[in-house]
Amino acid sequence: MLTRQVRAEVAFVHDLAQDIQRHCNRLRSLLLRYYPAAAVAFGKLTAKIALQFIASYPSPEAALALSYEEFRVFARAKRYPRPKLLPGCFERLQAGHIQADRDTVSIYKAQAPLEAKLLLHLLEQKELALGELQALFEPHPDRHIYASLPGAGELLAPALLAMLGDDRGRFPSKASLQALAGTCPVTEQSGKRKVVKFRHACDHDARTLAQEWALASTRKSGWASAYYQQSRERGHSKSHALRCLANRWLAVLWALWQRGQAYDEGYHLATRLQRRRPLLSELSRPA
Repeated sequence: MLTRQVRAEVAFVHDLAQDIQRHCNRLRSLLLRYYPAAAVAFGKLTAKIALQFIASYPSPEAALALSYEEFRVFARAKRYPRPKLLPGCFERLQAGHIQADRDTVSIYKAQAPLEAKLLLHLLEQKELALGELQALFEPHPDRHIYASLPGAGELLAPALLAMLGDDRGRFPSKASLQALAGTCPVTEQSGKRKVVKFRHACDHDARTLAQEWALASTRKSGWASAYYQQSRERGHSKSHALRCLANRWLAVLWALWQRGQAYDEGYHLATRLQRRRPLLSELSRPA
């Protein structure tokens, strides 16, 4: 029951993220038509301060009429946490962007604040949903496995839990999990002919999740980062390199899941080294 609740909440957060991206794209499109300074002033358009500013000052004229002191008071009232960045933000607002004509401004200045307010609401709902997801994830008996995974974080960890579920018999081998996520290739063999192909038939959501985790792991795991860089240096595309890394990680996760153990980077590296020693010893023997 708890896993089903986690799975449902993960799906809800995913849907909210898609809605946020869609409305962010629409708002950016509106701003670029009549008010480009507001699209870049605060760096990220999904920053709450950026959306609050657009809702309060929906036209270029309103922004240009602001003094720095008024701008600073506004940011403080909205509890902007990075006051040292305010001079740069104000400078970008006041920069000489191409000005739209009055008719264009009058058309879009009513739409942009509505999109900004809707986007703010969606961001708040996502925060609440993530909090609910953590409340469901925390008491789960397998939490220690997923919480230990490098780069998994507050969303990817419960999402991976939702992907694998509770039934250990569902994936009797690591290959069955890798096939579901489409991270391992398909090998076709007939006589002496052998062809290795990209696996198209898979759970595409699971593949996306596995590759997102692989990318996140490169910032937290030394061996994952090195593996990814080596793959790229061999000429593989980013997607191919991430898929190969995800395939390695799923093998690790499957073993941890079957044993009910948390991930330990030091233990993993020691195990890999121990497995390589017999091969290195064999290769070093004189012919």
